[in-house]
Amino acid sequence: MGEAADLDRDLWPMSQPLGSHHSVTEVLPQFLALLKKYDVPATYFIESWNLSVYPKAVQRIAAAGIEIAWHAYRHEAWSKLDTTAEQDNFTRSFDAMSEFTGGAKGTIGPYRGFRPPGGIIHGDRTLKLCREHGLGYISPSAEQGAVVKLDGGADSIAVLPFKWRTVDAYYYMDAFAGLRKTKGELPEEAQGPDVLARKYIEEIDNVIETGGYLSTLFHPFLTNTPERLQAMEQVLRHLVQRRDEGDVHFWKTGGIGDSIIRSDLGLGHESAGIVVKTGRNVRRLKIGDRVALECGIPCSKPTCEACRTGGYNGCPDIIFYSSPPIHGTLRRYHVHPEAWLHVLPDSISYEEGALLEPLSVALAGIERSGLRLGDPLVICGAGPIGMVSLLAAHAAGAAPIVITDLDENRLAMAKRLVPRVRTIQIQRDAHAKANAELIKGALGCEAKLVIECTGVESSIHTGIYASCFGGSVFVIGVGKDFQSIPFMHASFREIDIRFQFRYKETYPKAIMLISEGLIDLKPLVTHRFALEQGREAFEAASDPSAKAVKVQLLDE
Repeated sequence: MGEAADLDRDLWPMSQPLGSHHSVTEVLPQFLALLKKYDVPATYFIESWNLSVYPKAVQRIAAAGIEIAWHAYRHEAWSKLDTTAEQDNFTRSFDAMSEFTGGAKGTIGPYRGFRPPGGIIHGDRTLKLCREHGLGYISPSAEQGAVVKLDGGADSIAVLPFKWRTVDAYYYMDAFAGLRKTKGELPEEAQGPDVLARKYIEEIDNVIETGGYLSTLFHPFLTNTPERLQAMEQVLRHLVQRRDEGDVHFWKTGGIGDSIIRSDLGLGHESAGIVVKTGRNVRRLKIGDRVALECGIPCSKPTCEACRTGGYNGCPDIIFYSSPPIHGTLRRYHVHPEAWLHVLPDSISYEEGALLEPLSVALAGIERSGLRLGDPLVICGAGPIGMVSLLAAHAAGAAPIVITDLDENRLAMAKRLVPRVRTIQIQRDAHAKANAELIKGALGCEAKLVIECTGVESSIHTGIYASCFGGSVFVIGVGKDFQSIPFMHASFREIDIRFQFRYKETYPKAIMLISEGLIDLKPLVTHRFALEQGREAFEAASDPSAKAVKVQLLDE
């Protein structure tokens, strides 16, 4: 913030008065406006020196609902501080904050976190000082988040790291040429805002798909051109647009694409249960019948072209339970139209009945893709939809099959589900062409069909590069609104790129495949909770460390 870093490096002109840095006077208001526009939570790491130089700016940041965190006293390179200098930096900084908050009438609380300039700390020495000063987290340069135990386990601190790949200085500053060369991800020369936006978005997509923690960092003093500000806005826009399928993401983010939760909403659209009461016009079902719920209810009017022609998943007036503003089926009692209830045979459990919904997504994809016996197949993404797509493709006779993912645990489970599948762990930082070569090597040929289950742009690119001439890439995954593709590669090789929206007429087929033993969904259920444990269930489903595939709520 401000000229603290310039002063630390003797770059601030002596003729320029303190408290007039363009990053505060010009860029900060634009930052705050963008964060408000996109309603993105943020943390502003400031040097404590700024508390006396820019008190009104700091209060304006806090008034906007942005966390104020600590970034040394005057941007001192933390790795160069000896024990005495480090202790002194803590003391000066926290004394300054104590004095500042005393005059701020409670609008700003004490620091909760610390990001060391340069990203390097002095191990336990720094961590213990953080805890002694009441800090709950530290944000050094690292790949993975963690909780570090201190004092033999009596205390701990959260590590919320940053990666240089999502630090704007890594792209914009000549001083980072050596780091760019060492990492080998970029040319040595400074990069433009278009490269930054693309790389940030790739990292965001990857962490959404695989789980974990990601910090995206923008320095106001570097966001000093309209093009760089536009790149920041592009990243913010992507953050609020990027959604994945399912109720877990509704629960975590409040929306999927244009479907936004604006009031209380019950979730759930993968359900099965028992009929406890029927309406007077019900003829086919009776009390005691065990049923699976198909949760997309079209209008079924003869004037609706989609319904009249059999494409009811495209009905413009369809009601889909759990899609705002319609409450979902995660409840003890639910009223459902008879026509969209499917009777379960005794051989299919309620758990399997609930899983008919994701299986329907996979079956619709298999059917629309035109998969045939002996077609070489690649499935991108070993999440729930990827897993059920694997089971369906195996039953349909695809051969050979390769499934990809970033997570080795998911790939191991895929191998247990279908032992003949060939697994490829995607390399996060590798180019899509390089990952495609790994896939083709495992497949033994180019893919006739790719079923893409992530919606991540880099994964779609990989699928395209892995396809044969005249092949198809079938995108089931939900991704960002606008994506680029290797257009001319797909054009020169006549690769079809197709998409899918939900499903139609799949439940009877899904029931038959399970009852005949062609598909076994039971291993997909990894976690079970009582209905009253809804919050715990969603937390398990959204926490990668839980290694959940399908989490179910049971009301027994």
